[in-house]
Amino acid sequence: MRWRLSPISRGSVLWDNKSWKYWFITSGYYLVALLLMGVVLALWT
Repeated sequence: MRWRLSPISRGSVLWDNKSWKYWFITSGYYLVALLLMGVVLALWT
């Protein structure tokens, strides 16, 4: 699933000269946020 999130923040690493550590933090944030949204929607009754 990480490959789907990578274009969102990879541009900042490639063109804005941010570190790869920044990329891992931001893509991890997006991954956790999407998983939590999925859990909320799945449990919504």
